[in-house]
Amino acid sequence: MFFSMTKTTGGRTLEKAKDFLQKKRNRVAVAFAAAVILGIAVYFMTNSGEDSAEVLYKAEKELAGQKREETAVGIQNYQGGLHPAFAEYSGEKTLSDLLFSPLIRIKQDGSIDYILAEDIDVSSKGKTYTVRLKDGLKYSDGSKLAAADVKKDLLLLGDGRSSFGFRDCFARLKGYDSNKLTQSEDMEGIEVKDDITLVFHFTEPDPANMYLFTGGIGRTANRAKNKYLYTGAFMLKGQPANLPMTLEANPNYYDGKVKEKNILVKNINSNNIEAMLTKGNVDITQFQANKSLISRLKKSGVITLYHGSSDVQAVLDFKSDSKSAVNKKEVRQAVCYAFQKERFVTDSLGDSGQAAFSNFKEGSFMAGAEKEMYPYSKEKAEECLKNAGYEKNKKGIFEKGGKELSLTLKADGILYADLFVQQFTKDMKAAGIIVKTTDSGNYDLYYRNAAIPSLTSVGAFLDERNFQDEKLVSLNARLKKAEDLKEAGKVCKEIDEKILNESLTMPVYTERKFAAVGNGSHKIEVKDIDRPFSELLK
Repeated sequence: MFFSMTKTTGGRTLEKAKDFLQKKRNRVAVAFAAAVILGIAVYFMTNSGEDSAEVLYKAEKELAGQKREETAVGIQNYQGGLHPAFAEYSGEKTLSDLLFSPLIRIKQDGSIDYILAEDIDVSSKGKTYTVRLKDGLKYSDGSKLAAADVKKDLLLLGDGRSSFGFRDCFARLKGYDSNKLTQSEDMEGIEVKDDITLVFHFTEPDPANMYLFTGGIGRTANRAKNKYLYTGAFMLKGQPANLPMTLEANPNYYDGKVKEKNILVKNINSNNIEAMLTKGNVDITQFQANKSLISRLKKSGVITLYHGSSDVQAVLDFKSDSKSAVNKKEVRQAVCYAFQKERFVTDSLGDSGQAAFSNFKEGSFMAGAEKEMYPYSKEKAEECLKNAGYEKNKKGIFEKGGKELSLTLKADGILYADLFVQQFTKDMKAAGIIVKTTDSGNYDLYYRNAAIPSLTSVGAFLDERNFQDEKLVSLNARLKKAEDLKEAGKVCKEIDEKILNESLTMPVYTERKFAAVGNGSHKIEVKDIDRPFSELLK
């Protein structure tokens, strides 16, 4: 869960076999390259607005629920990981965010929230980052948090056993050794100048280097017994192995006194979320939802639903193949114009999704598109096909050289794929295009889920789809040399606009993520669903 809220009223074992570690390392690296891991991307790139949460449904009835002194938070998929280096699942990441503070957070507009860091200076053409810590930082036990401690804590995030993708950032640090699971504390890429100053030396410029500082800082005192030195708003009370668990306010929190003394963390899932919220067992939770669940929650009358965009997008990819008809730009554009995207999203997903028009997250500092570039138009679709040299035959199908325009569509392993195929096939036929489906790799169009690329994964995004356009290659090279996030954002906007202008892929919809608040004794107002959950009770 990664969202900020303002309250208005009161293992896995570390030691795994090497083959397992390698498999896990590869799996995580791919996911991180695509979106800083599904469900983790927002952890690294959070929104800036204080009032950006959208209210889908406002509860009208008061809930006579349980009366508790602490706020109860529902989380999913907790498997025992707490430290950010080892928290892999959504529930674990929620807890990690409550327990461990980062040096900075990068907001969705590309600006920086300084958390434990006072400031960061970038020099030497993007290769040197000087980080100055805030004065008087302490761990939860009252011990001093100095620059040498931050270095040690960060090295754990670059550990080869880490669940996060910080190794991608570490790989650009001087002295990094990919053959070592754990980097030496004397690694030259991280220099401790004094108690509050660290200098990071990278081998190459890359605006994504800044994401190295978004990982939670904390010390593993005894992982087997859930003993840590915390830097977040809360710390673990006791040594529970499972939920429910109680977190208590960190008396040495960097941002001063935490409003809540304790919070209660409970397990919640898609089957019991409605009951837990309506009965007052849980005050707030976040989840991905389908059309049916949202409908049920709206009918409860005691649950307020807030929503924002997730980091997963349904896309229609065009095969990069000179023999395919979609190799021609006008054909790709015709497909985009001919599909009734808004209708499909409304009919199939309802409130659980929204039509997508950018390759990057809507509203982010990377997104170049502000509106749909190819609004539904059968007339424009036909015009594009005529410009591509096709003519309509007596059957109403476009053809060239006596061969009808027929495209092969692959759509598997994705929510509402059958509904998409039905409407897409119908819309294409209306525009004079025949669509056949396949389960093989021999296709022209591929409808699938894809993680929305983050700044750290633009190159992987381009490579994955084989976007070898000379302009895109040049833009990606510029992106790597960008000296700050503002410049990087401008380049990403150009990349987005180029892909859309060429219609190299068609964004279809973005799933919504939700915060659900029970209207009980602990009334909570969500201000920004995309900011870290820890902001709830500061």
